[in-house]
Amino acid sequence: MSYTPKNLGHVVMRVRDMDRSLDFYTQVMGLTIMERSSSGTVFMSADTEKSHELAIRAIGIDANGPDHSVIGQAHMAWQMESFEDLQELYFRLKENDVRIIRIGDHGVSLGVYILDPD
Repeated sequence: MSYTPKNLGHVVMRVRDMDRSLDFYTQVMGLTIMERSSSGTVFMSADTEKSHELAIRAIGIDANGPDHSVIGQAHMAWQMESFEDLQELYFRLKENDVRIIRIGDHGVSLGVYILDPD
């Protein structure tokens, strides 16, 4: 049987500091907390019609940092409604001292590449 997925359901990430990451993803990125599990995982979404698009779980402040020389996630992309919304997010990122790595014009899309707190 051949099939194609409908879309990406969600991404789960491990973070060092839950409070710092929640502040980043809610206050800076604008996501809404949809649920908190008893295990400590927090589920967030940009689209509140969905259960979540991002889940985060704290694994400790002393956890090893990302290593760009090994296999793993390179980035995730959030789609904005308009170019004006992307500009607004860009300025919010700057106001919150979020490290912007680069801006990429891919022809079919324009990306603002940032680093999250971890």
